Amino acid sequence: MGKKIIKTPTTLMHHIYLADMAGCGYIRCIFPSMLLSQYNHDSRVHFMPSYGMHWINDPSYYKNLLFMMFQRSATDEQLKLIKHCKEHFRIKTKTPMLYEIDDLLIDIPEWNFANEYYKKYSKTATEIMKEVDAIIVSTNKLKEIYSQYNSKIEVQPNHLPKSFWGDPIYNVYNNKKPKILWAGSGNHFSSDKNIKGGDFGNNLLNFIHKTTDVYEWHLIGGCPLELKNNDKIIKHGWIDIFNYPNYLKSLNIDLGIAPLEQNLFNECKSNIKALEYTAAGIPAIYTDIYPYKNLTSIAKTDEEMISKIEYNLTNHIKNDSLKNIWENDYKKLKDILFWENNNNLIKYYNRLIGFFGLKLPK
Repeated sequence: MGKKIIKTPTTLMHHIYLADMAGCGYIRCIFPSMLLSQYNHDSRVHFMPSYGMHWINDPSYYKNLLFMMFQRSATDEQLKLIKHCKEHFRIKTKTPMLYEIDDLLIDIPEWNFANEYYKKYSKTATEIMKEVDAIIVSTNKLKEIYSQYNSKIEVQPNHLPKSFWGDPIYNVYNNKKPKILWAGSGNHFSSDKNIKGGDFGNNLLNFIHKTTDVYEWHLIGGCPLELKNNDKIIKHGWIDIFNYPNYLKSLNIDLGIAPLEQNLFNECKSNIKALEYTAAGIPAIYTDIYPYKNLTSIAKTDEEMISKIEYNLTNHIKNDSLKNIWENDYKKLKDILFWENNNNLIKYYNRLIGFFGLKLPK
């Protein structure tokens, strides 16, 4: 049976619960819902989303909603809330519940600081997936794994808010001391000196230590324990998502890196780092792993990444290698870079309401 195209004046109302404001909850759930409410797609369709961290225990609030969305819920209390919703509101109001998740919560590396937390709640998270009507994930690999808990899953790729990032532009900085950037959260490496491992291999860590007089190394967000005492490395700390784009551009970075350890958790990641680097006009070298497979400069090992760093920063003036990397990546990513481009917003909402047999008019 095909999708029912909305033909009559319709208000598409939905509510987002428990979405975080500091990262994926905002970028994947809150921002696109806010954008939809301002989007004049068709005079027959009006979007009216809302979001909140507090539960509204009133059935009348839910009866006119098309759906409710819960983002990255995993605790016992959140499972109780969702079961309460299902028992008291889902049955009475017929309002479906969706679950949004963009990470693999059931196989987190031991060195990742989130391992202990989600090891405790991984069973709870999978129980939540079974309770809801459908799941939204960020990658095909996540869909493949989570399909054992719920058969209704849609893949919604990540996009960035263009209103935050502006138009992507590549600039040749020719810094006398080339600037190299890594940006990411603290879950890319161990926070316990007794637990070894992380997305920075030993060879790459040693290379960074040895080349601080050759390159200006910048770390935004987290920092590996092995680099914390190196005062020659510039550590920026965490920048909130609203200021991050302009802050990133202000650093005049020559080259970005995105190393990832080869493991299932990382294979399930999205290409969000590539979107950010490209939107900021930064050419980058990525680990040859699922999220980055189609990008221009990828490396299978630390040694290969180091070789590409040295080659590109030595030869980019002569052969435009950095410019070519960025331009090729931009060509590959431009259609999915922003929510506001290429009808990505409408594709997103069609994925959501497609669960209910609906489709927006063209």
